[in-house]
Amino acid sequence: MKRFLLSIIAVLCIAGEAFAQIPELKPVKDLEDELVPAEKKGKWGYANSSGKMIIKAVFDEAGPFEVVTSADGTSMPVARIKAGNSWGYITRENVYLIEPTYDNISLFDSFATVIAESGPFKTLIGVRSAISPRLGVPVLVSNFLQMNLSELGEFSEDGLALASKSGKSGMINPKGEWVIPCRYDVLDLNPHGGYQVVLDGKMGILKADGAILVEPQYDGISWEPSLDAYLVQKDGGMGLVSEDGNRIAPPVYLSIEPLGMEAFIVRKNERYGLLGRDGRILLQSYYDSIAPCSAGGYYVTKDGEHAVVAQGDEVIIPYGYWTANPEELLAAGYESIEWNPEAEMFIVHRGDKVGSIWADGSMGLETEYDAIEYQPYGWLLTIGGEHEALDKELNYIIGRGPWTADLNVLFEKYVHVSWDSAVNLFTAFIDEYNSFCLDPAGNEVDPPAPVMFTENGKYGMKDVWGEVLLEPVYDGIAEQPYGYLIAKDGLVAAYDKYLDIIQGWGPWSLDLAALFDEYDVRNSSHMFGFIVRKDGKYGVISPGGNNYIPVIYDSLEWDNSRKCFIAGLDGVMVDIDAWGETVLPGSVPDPARAREFSLASKDGKYGLINHFGDVVVPIIYDSIEKTDFGYVLVMGDGTRQAKDPYLMDIAIP
Repeated sequence: MKRFLLSIIAVLCIAGEAFAQIPELKPVKDLEDELVPAEKKGKWGYANSSGKMIIKAVFDEAGPFEVVTSADGTSMPVARIKAGNSWGYITRENVYLIEPTYDNISLFDSFATVIAESGPFKTLIGVRSAISPRLGVPVLVSNFLQMNLSELGEFSEDGLALASKSGKSGMINPKGEWVIPCRYDVLDLNPHGGYQVVLDGKMGILKADGAILVEPQYDGISWEPSLDAYLVQKDGGMGLVSEDGNRIAPPVYLSIEPLGMEAFIVRKNERYGLLGRDGRILLQSYYDSIAPCSAGGYYVTKDGEHAVVAQGDEVIIPYGYWTANPEELLAAGYESIEWNPEAEMFIVHRGDKVGSIWADGSMGLETEYDAIEYQPYGWLLTIGGEHEALDKELNYIIGRGPWTADLNVLFEKYVHVSWDSAVNLFTAFIDEYNSFCLDPAGNEVDPPAPVMFTENGKYGMKDVWGEVLLEPVYDGIAEQPYGYLIAKDGLVAAYDKYLDIIQGWGPWSLDLAALFDEYDVRNSSHMFGFIVRKDGKYGVISPGGNNYIPVIYDSLEWDNSRKCFIAGLDGVMVDIDAWGETVLPGSVPDPARAREFSLASKDGKYGLINHFGDVVVPIIYDSIEKTDFGYVLVMGDGTRQAKDPYLMDIAIP
């Protein structure tokens, strides 16, 4: 009540000058005719239809009477009048409804409310009906509803007007009631409905009836049609509030953008995540970028790698430095897609088969394999119980077959490895010239035995693939435990299983396999036989298998310049001549003893034998002549050959 009286006093003080000019009115009654404004001597009053002045001309301006309906439903005419510089309203009975004390005044007849202005303030005045004590009839009277309003807007269709008082704002109805309390620092219409308010520096949203939709707690708030929600800001972060005031996302994000009609892309700590329209976290804020994948899920990047993930961060296409089109990958219908970072390829599965795809999405291996495994050399493929190997560019390096060897071990040990499906063996080279055969498990095995063939009565050897290994120029070939014994022109030679020569050509006739079984054979010494070793001792076995020099020496070497053996026994060096007899150290053996070689003949051909009876010159010559320098050997075609007393080849003198 005290505040109300103070407000009245303030209004009276502001309009003090106007009070002195208020004309006194004499009420009239029993009016049945219409009254219209009429002028008389510069003043205005109201006259009836016959021109009779009913209300004296005491006003400076007079407006027409218009019907207003009071708050209790009584309808009566009132007129706007001006006295001096102030405005007011009178009733038809010439009674002040509102005395002319205001700078401006307006009537809202639909609300039976008057807005009166005095200086910077506005007053809201209500209109109601009452029985006039002087006239004894119903008249309109006014009552003050709200005074000292610094701002009062127009009443809207919903019957509310923006009003401000003492630096605060609210919404007031025509009855002077604060529908929205006058407590907000700022109050504006919200384009999306209701009101935007600021309270203690924080922004919120009110419904049209004044109920709080969004609590005033944000630094900024605006309706974003693209987000279909309110974008709110607080402490540098952004969040979302739904149209009905429910919080969708807390204000913790650096940015929020729509992703279609179902989700929001949010940025937090320089990483992007995904929220559903209901605020559910679909993807954590892990990613450098997020884009929808039409085939399902989301295409994301993280630290330079790409992936496709589903809601809940479930990986559909694994992370990797790939550039393939994820929609095409997923549309291909693979049951699973894996990324191999070492190979930089996708491993894809369809049914129980597996294949691969390059990083750019092009086809690598068709999905026809039972298993594929990346290896240091490339790819190990399994299909139908067999294997094949490809390099990293998918070029074949080992053909398909039932092999089980660990190629990593083979490639480390050998310079080149290949698979031969004809014999189901590997060929492995240790250098440019030497190779081994390996079984399917990678173990070294004997190569497939060569095949002997004849041509023009002569013998040769082919491998199982038909390649000629030995030309058909030999008189005979016999398989031996160590390899092959090959004869030509009365001489024989020994070859191993790889057809590498192990004992050179000579006239020897002993069982070489038995010799190999008993001794370590070092070399052939022509007509003298073989230097052998047994239990660390050396000796010589003659071409016929006789013990030429006993196997008792610690060392034994042939000195071709002196034509003798140099033997070591218990630290003493001795010389042994070509016939096994000890001679003086450093002396030259007597070449005359070479005549002990005897001439042998068979079927009209001639050769030489030693004192053991071993053939030392093949019995193939038409004649053999002893000379001072040694021997001359003559073939059937006249070809002549000379040998010294030790049967070493020399030029014919």
